[in-house]
Amino acid sequence: MPVRKIPKNYRNLTGVIKNTKANRMSGFESTLERDFYFLLDFHDHDFEEQPVLIEFDHEGSRRKYTPDVLVTFKSSPMGVVDRKPELYEIKYREDLRKEWPACKPRFKAARRYARKRDWKFKIITEKEIRGPQLETAQFLRGFKKKPADQKSIKKLLSAIAILGDTNPDSLLSYITTDAWERAELVKIIWHLVATKRIKCDLSKMLTMKCTLSPVSVWSVK
Repeated sequence: MPVRKIPKNYRNLTGVIKNTKANRMSGFESTLERDFYFLLDFHDHDFEEQPVLIEFDHEGSRRKYTPDVLVTFKSSPMGVVDRKPELYEIKYREDLRKEWPACKPRFKAARRYARKRDWKFKIITEKEIRGPQLETAQFLRGFKKKPADQKSIKKLLSAIAILGDTNPDSLLSYITTDAWERAELVKIIWHLVATKRIKCDLSKMLTMKCTLSPVSVWSVK
């Protein structure tokens, strides 16, 4: 659970967002935090906001610092976690520049704290959070849990297994030339991308020409 409550903030928007893995609502103190938590939840990573209170000495006095979020990454289909937990500070780039002298001792303490636990400490800004990957996640969110016709799913997965690397336009053309069927099947393609049953680079904008790849048998949910 968070080590402190989210206060009212008249500079940034505060609120809560669904944390699907933890089956609870997670509080955010800015729209930037909200967007980062949205990305984490979309990719099924475990996260806990304001997870630890770090105490450290600086210039002869005892200081305290609470990082924004701890992220524990999803394991592979074989049960192997190939990425260490990461402790994050989420800041706008402008605020980071202005507050750097005050922040630097906190961040050094956080790196020491994380290293002792075999974690990593990272600072993340709007440059990493916002952009194509956020827009892609927002687009796919509506398709992630949408029920899809199982016959159509099988048809698409069988086709991409034969074609190998392809794109949505070519995949649809391989299956049908009927405009109405293509319109229905493209929705199911995005469902399969959102549920990771078809591989796609989610850091880029999705188009009808983006690269799609089949997923190995071990990765299919």
